[in-house]
Amino acid sequence: MLSNVYIQLRELFFEMKIQVGTSQKLAVFLIHFAKN
Repeated sequence: MLSNVYIQLRELFFEMKIQVGTSQKLAVFLIHFAKN
């Protein structure tokens, strides 16, 4: 039971990390694009 919750939390954290990384790359790209 507890390990199942831990696995779900870990997967959720992993997805959030991917989304944050993608949005950061997109933000950097937009800032770079706006400068030119």
